[in-house]
Amino acid sequence: MYGITTHVSAPSDTYHAVHRAVMSVAEEQGAGEGLVVHLAYATEEGFDIVEVWESREHADAFNADVMPTAMERAGLPGDGPEPRVEEFEPIGVLVPAVPAVPTVPSVPEAPVVADEPIAGS
Repeated sequence: MYGITTHVSAPSDTYHAVHRAVMSVAEEQGAGEGLVVHLAYATEEGFDIVEVWESREHADAFNADVMPTAMERAGLPGDGPEPRVEEFEPIGVLVPAVPAVPTVPSVPEAPVVADEPIAGS
């Protein structure tokens, strides 16, 4: 497995815009194979994204095939400031069945509580 944490100095709205675009591009291209978990959260500097992939090759393919189109669709320049990236080797991953958190929360900074399993799981 391969893990990566990306520290982005941008507002959460930027994450939401890119996330919507990524989901659209991934659906069109059938991309995202190998993604184990994706987690994003707000920080004082902006937001962080933590991902675990089955392999680095899966992550690299996704970042090469999906991200440039998604960034363009989200209206973000490709020449913006580079995020700080940390790679890690996961020593354990547990992802119980939980519904996806909405892309744009209905109440800013409201906690999301998942107590219903995903349909079909």
